[in-house]
Amino acid sequence: MTHAVMCRHFDVVLFLHLHGKRFIIPLNTTLRLPPEMQQWVLANYADELQDCQFEVPKVPWRLPADCTIADAYKRTNSVRLMQYVAAREDPDEMDPFYRRWLFNKTTEMAAARGDLKSLRWLVESYLPDEFLTKAVAAAAANGHMSVLEWLFERHHDRGYWGNTEMCGALTNGHVKVVEWLRTHAAPRAECMTEVMDAAAGAGFLDIVTWLYDEHKVSVRSALANAMSNRQWETSQWILEHGELLMPWINWDQPAKDGALSFLKFLYAHSIGSPGYFTLQAAAWNGHLDIVKWLHCELGERRIMATWS
Repeated sequence: MTHAVMCRHFDVVLFLHLHGKRFIIPLNTTLRLPPEMQQWVLANYADELQDCQFEVPKVPWRLPADCTIADAYKRTNSVRLMQYVAAREDPDEMDPFYRRWLFNKTTEMAAARGDLKSLRWLVESYLPDEFLTKAVAAAAANGHMSVLEWLFERHHDRGYWGNTEMCGALTNGHVKVVEWLRTHAAPRAECMTEVMDAAAGAGFLDIVTWLYDEHKVSVRSALANAMSNRQWETSQWILEHGELLMPWINWDQPAKDGALSFLKFLYAHSIGSPGYFTLQAAAWNGHLDIVKWLHCELGERRIMATWS
C-alpha cells in the first residue's frame, strides 16, 4: 500500500484500505499527491503521516456547514469522517425523513462497496433502529457475500429479503450470490416475474428452469429479454418448453450475432422466417457459415430478391 500511495494510485489505495491494509511511510519522506487524495490520506492516516512533508502545503479539511454523512462517505469512504459529521448533527433540528434518507443512501453506498466496517457503524450506532431500504439489494448487485451474510444473520428483520434483490446479482453475473439468495431468500411470488426476466437476460438458465418448473412463472416477457441480450441457449429453452402461442421471432439479431444453431432451431420448428435484413446482418458481420446456410435453405432466387 505504501508504494500505491507514493505512486498516487488512488483506486488501489481505496481497495487496500477497505480490506484492512495499513502502510508505513519512511521518515522525512516528501509526498506529492493530488489535493483530493492528500485530503483523504490525511483524514484516514494522520498518525502515519505526521513526519512526512508535502510538496504543496497540507490541505486542511474545510467541511461545508451543510456536509452530511452521505457527502462525507461519498468523498472519502472514511467511517471516521462520517462519525465526525454525525457528531455535529442535531437530531432535534434535522428533519427525521431527511435523516432516514441520508442513512439509507449511505448504507447503500457502503453495502455496494463491501465496506462492512462503515455499514456496521451506520446500522448499529448511527441509527440502530432504522429500516434498511437499499442495503441488501446493493450488496447483492455488487457480489458482496460477506455483507449479505452479516445483514441476514445480524439484522434480518431490518432489510428487504425475498423481493427483487436477486435481479442485480443475476444481471452482474454473481453466481455464488444468486445461489445463496435462492437458498436463503427466494423471491416471493409477486416478484418472480421480474426475477425471471433478469435471469433470462443474463443467461441463468438454471434459475429460469427453476422458476418455470417449480413456480410456474410465465416466460413470455423473459423470451424478449433473453433475445435482446443474445442469450440464445436460454431463448431456445424457452421456445421449447414455455408453451408460447405463435411466438414472433426476428431472425436478424441471431444472424448478426452468428447464432447459427439457434437459426437452425427456428427453421426446423417453423418459428418466424428470415426478414429483409437477415442475410445482410450475417454478411456485414462476417458470418460466412450463416450466409452459406441461408443461401442453401432459401435458394438463390430468394437470396437475390433479398439483396435487390
